[in-house]
Amino acid sequence: MNLAASKKSPGGVAKRFKERILHTYFVRCDMSLILAVVIASGIGASKLMLELGLHSLPVRYPLALLFSFLAFLLLIKVWIWYVFCRNTGGPDLTGVDPGDIQISGGGSGGPNPGTAHFGGGDSGGGGASDSWEDGSQSFVTSSHSSPSSGSGGGGSGFDLDLGDDWAILLLVVALVLAIAGASGYLIYAAPNILPEAAWQATLAAGLARVAKPSDPQGWLKGVLRSCAIPFSVVLVFVVALAWVTHNHCPAAVKLSEALFCADR
Repeated sequence: MNLAASKKSPGGVAKRFKERILHTYFVRCDMSLILAVVIASGIGASKLMLELGLHSLPVRYPLALLFSFLAFLLLIKVWIWYVFCRNTGGPDLTGVDPGDIQISGGGSGGPNPGTAHFGGGDSGGGGASDSWEDGSQSFVTSSHSSPSSGSGGGGSGFDLDLGDDWAILLLVVALVLAIAGASGYLIYAAPNILPEAAWQATLAAGLARVAKPSDPQGWLKGVLRSCAIPFSVVLVFVVALAWVTHNHCPAAVKLSEALFCADR
């Protein structure tokens, strides 16, 4: 296959489309913003469930993580919609002989109906990261308000006397590291995740026939494959933190209450 033929092949078109996305959008910055909103949504969901009377940590924390995961998928869909709706034109397929690929001309009367334009794809979605509702705040609170933290003149200046609370603190630190690691991985892999998701959505919205029928939710499957391991790791630490905290202090509805449990 010569160079011209390879550029006209579906693989060549996909490669040029993804390169266009990478040159047009700051995909790592976009992923960073998405993850920031995801984390905030998880924390907000946990606080909302607490206000609604759901006090069980082993139930509330995993549900908050599930909500943030759905928020992640929804924000990916919003990003794809943003790419489709920008008035900068679609993927440059001008002059491409699609062979056994037929590009639908159902545009809105653009100057080049034979090309695929960003005209508003319709894909499913839904999103995630973790949330443990002011867990980091409780960690800071515990370090500053511990009665034996040695701000006075006597005693050993670093005797925290936390008893079994060390397990909760270690799990909080591990969870924070897991979130940071998962976020770092997704930001690093964003140049692969986001352009691929946009390409799959383009196939579903703009192509009538490919070598085999295109999956309308192909972008969702690709995103799920990319984020399954990072979110699974975060889920393990969220569940572990919730159960250890609940077993340590069953009456606690917040991490700060568990660290200074009155029922010990």
